[in-house]
Amino acid sequence: MNLLERNMSIWTKRVGNLVAAVTIGFAAAPAAAEQLTFERYHQDPPLHGPTVQGPRVAPDGARVTYQRPREGNSDVLDLWQFEPESGEHSELLRAEALIGGTRKLSAEEKARLERERIRESGITHYSFSDTGEELLIPLGGSLFVYRFEDGSVFELSGGNARLDPKLSPGGKSVAFIQDRNLFLRDLAADKPVQLTFDGSDTIVNGLADFIAQEEMRRRYGFWWSPSGEQIAFIQYDESPVQVIERVAIGGDGATLIEQRYPLAGTDNVKVRVGVVTIATKAVTWADIGEDADIYIPRVDWDSSGNRVFVQLQPREQDRLLLLAVDPTTGKARTLLTETSATWINLHEDLKPLSDGGFLWTSERSGFNHVYLYEVDGRGAQPITAGEWLVDKIECVDEVGGTILFTGWLEDPRTRQLYRARLDGEEPSRPHLVTNQEGWHQISSAEDCSLYLDTYSSPEQPPQTALHDGSGERLAWLEENLLDENHPYAPYLNTHSLSEFGTLKAEDGAELYWRMIRPHDARPDGSYPAIIMVYGGPGAQTVRRNWGSLRDQVWADQGYIVFRLDNRGASRRGHAFEAQLHRRLGNVEVADQLAGLDFLKKLPYVQADRIGVSGWSYGGFMSAIMLAKAGDQIAAGFVGAPVTDWGLYDTHYTERYLDHPQDNAEGYELSSVLPFIDGIVSPLFLVHGMADDNVVFTNSTKFMQEMQRSNIPFELMTYPGETHFIRDRTARLHLDRSVLRFFDRHLLRDAH
Repeated sequence: MNLLERNMSIWTKRVGNLVAAVTIGFAAAPAAAEQLTFERYHQDPPLHGPTVQGPRVAPDGARVTYQRPREGNSDVLDLWQFEPESGEHSELLRAEALIGGTRKLSAEEKARLERERIRESGITHYSFSDTGEELLIPLGGSLFVYRFEDGSVFELSGGNARLDPKLSPGGKSVAFIQDRNLFLRDLAADKPVQLTFDGSDTIVNGLADFIAQEEMRRRYGFWWSPSGEQIAFIQYDESPVQVIERVAIGGDGATLIEQRYPLAGTDNVKVRVGVVTIATKAVTWADIGEDADIYIPRVDWDSSGNRVFVQLQPREQDRLLLLAVDPTTGKARTLLTETSATWINLHEDLKPLSDGGFLWTSERSGFNHVYLYEVDGRGAQPITAGEWLVDKIECVDEVGGTILFTGWLEDPRTRQLYRARLDGEEPSRPHLVTNQEGWHQISSAEDCSLYLDTYSSPEQPPQTALHDGSGERLAWLEENLLDENHPYAPYLNTHSLSEFGTLKAEDGAELYWRMIRPHDARPDGSYPAIIMVYGGPGAQTVRRNWGSLRDQVWADQGYIVFRLDNRGASRRGHAFEAQLHRRLGNVEVADQLAGLDFLKKLPYVQADRIGVSGWSYGGFMSAIMLAKAGDQIAAGFVGAPVTDWGLYDTHYTERYLDHPQDNAEGYELSSVLPFIDGIVSPLFLVHGMADDNVVFTNSTKFMQEMQRSNIPFELMTYPGETHFIRDRTARLHLDRSVLRFFDRHLLRDAH
């Protein structure tokens, strides 16, 4: 049986009837194997096939909207809709139709795209009114309102750089941030009303600061009350944050940027929460305590509008408090407190209920689960429990007394949708709603009546369907079958199936791995391998999903590609994640080296030709693995690494390492630099020269120490690029450069 027949046989066993479409694709593929290259990987149409992005169910359920990459230029997003009643797809808007061309983004808008890791242009953001009758679209600094009733679009007058717009309940006005102040604009009168007046070079109203955006996943800094009569907002004072001078080097020159960047151990912004009443413009400040060195991860209104929920986290991040604030007096009281010996992971699962109670998720049992609280914070009734976990509460059906949530019960490498009841005295086993093994990404109506499921597996690229609350599929938004017309069809003959398995760490902990081999690999052959590493906390790379076709390119170039989730990875319970507390680059390295030993024992792996490759935290891992085990690794790619954790930001770094004053030894031993003399294998260092996240100083400091130790290395820098390489030609150049590096050092016969 040849590999193609073997693949088809395995796929048939795994996916049953679904394999019919896949088999058609294989049968229609060219008889001669066509090699997948990085050149093709970066061209249009995308190899993973037609996909939808950001699908949402309208509040009235009348339609589904989504962003679709433009045919012929997938770096541009257009806005589309699907109407379930008619079954029709139609294009709603293109960016050019709104702004008549391109507009230069402000520095704040560019920074926002960087924080959200959005590479595309076009219509990248939009939001519904709560009635579902209008859309608000920020674009090029301007604000546009689209009305479904007649298809009309109008632009709100009044200048550019209006950030984070939000329609009011009822959709009659829009609030936004301009010149660091909160403004309101009535859609009918189109007249601006300024609500705050103290915005300045250091005082900012209604925006999320750098840390909130980058590390706390809080995009916004203000929230409408349910009545639309008040707005809760965060004001931050960034004057305590030190200014670092960062040189952003582009192809046409260098710019000296003074950036307020809170390095670990230094001062953060000061934050406070206010509520402004629209009619009077009066601001009531929340009494949340005297400690100014705090984080405000989340703010929400309760369903009545009589309380503002404020989540407060001290600098140590070992506690998380939920406060209820009276919006008229500012008086606050604590509803609950979460504590941990290590750190508290943030979530977005506070769900206010109509009776004043609320749902909340917590890792207090060791695994993230759902709890039901009474109006005053008492009760804490567990809705789910067990040695499995909840990823997210997707929606609440109060009438039916149920919730839908994503998570896993059997296999952490999968993500499924489940239903749980709210009225049981004891947690019962949740009902599985999705029934395809793999990875499900859900976007749901608030009442759980409809949901969108973007599903993928190792055999199926992402496909999106609309379902009713019971799980019945109503319609495909994009089926994305691997048939003869699929962009990936020419490469199906060379496609390598993912292999999954487990191995034991030094102390017996079970670690998950994923591997692909060259399509024509022989059992008695011998191939070089690359460990693709991330290794950082809060992440998971071994999933039963479609995965990155970048790995397939490497396999087509003759490499075995190996991924392993070490201790610190997410979705295995807090104890598994927290083992790297106060010391980074230690247990993660030990686990990755266990993976290296596993690879070396495989009969088809060239034990002396195994490399490591990583970006960001993965770049740190590549560097420190080379420093600690350079004699065992043949070569390493180090991309945009943190090399000294004193050069990274407060919230992320101190979450895991604590304050530098309290853990000086941990910071020293978590740096690459003390171990640099152990680097004896070829190393290829890459960094964007305008990186405002992992600042370029990490690499320049690393280079200097390498040079002082007389250690040779290769270097490539990308002018104008940040931590998230945005330009497509630069991404191709990067991939080709890394391939050539490993070809020189791992392949006997270079390409």
